[in-house]
Amino acid sequence: MPTKRISMRQLRELLRLRLHAGLSMRQIKDSLRISLGAIQKVISKAQAEGLSWVAIEKLNDQQLARLFYPASDTRVLG
Repeated sequence: MPTKRISMRQLRELLRLRLHAGLSMRQIKDSLRISLGAIQKVISKAQAEGLSWVAIEKLNDQQLARLFYPASDTRVLG
């Protein structure tokens, strides 16, 4: 079953909590109520792309969506 796409706000907060604040995936799961599988996918993708929090902060929502959801519609939903 495919994982539901998380909102850009949640994606950005997940990345901030992991890359800037250094929280564990379980702490992020408890904070944002996102599955560990979804968190792992995002973190793995960020690491594969060599992204830092400083770089992510500079991206707008459409740019971030293109990085994490390249094959899907990249309209920003909220």
